[in-house]
Amino acid sequence: MDPSNFRVLGSDGTNANVGNKGGVICLIEKELKRALQWAICLLHNNELPLRHLIETLDGGTKGPNAFSGPIGSALHTCHTLAVVNFEPISTNVEIQIGEIKDLSNDQLYLLEIVYAVAEGSCSEELGKKTPGKVAHSRCLTTASRVLRLYVSTEMPSNNLKVLATCRWKESSQQLCNSAAKLRASPIMTVLWFEFLTA
Repeated sequence: MDPSNFRVLGSDGTNANVGNKGGVICLIEKELKRALQWAICLLHNNELPLRHLIETLDGGTKGPNAFSGPIGSALHTCHTLAVVNFEPISTNVEIQIGEIKDLSNDQLYLLEIVYAVAEGSCSEELGKKTPGKVAHSRCLTTASRVLRLYVSTEMPSNNLKVLATCRWKESSQQLCNSAAKLRASPIMTVLWFEFLTA
């Protein structure tokens, strides 16, 4: 394959790939002495809002799979904690879990735990499930673990409450429905966070 024939380069949106000074695509363009069409997958951006919120409220990251603060550190073992009485947090998502098809286990778990938090009651069965592992590149499982920690904390800190009140906006309901119909389940993982300032 001759690089001089390249017309389009695709990658995810990490700075290492798309940075305007030292990003891989920029460096390739400099080497070729011409501009290329960039085809950038923006799903990488999904992880950033929640990760930055956790870093701001709880402390920085500690490697690719850990946070340094007390909340972030507790995410790794949250599934081993007993479910307690907790204050419900309302949600705008109105989807019947049984009607959704083709979701990954992680997507279904998040939907179930969102409903549990909204109802103020977590079933014994859901309490025994283990959410996906913590990884900074997987905001879906991190959000699930934040909610799982919330339902296991009798007196949550203000920071945990803020993290737990990040919720899907109404438009995510349409995305969930579209994802289920189109079998494009990764799109369902796009989370819009609405920060409550009550």
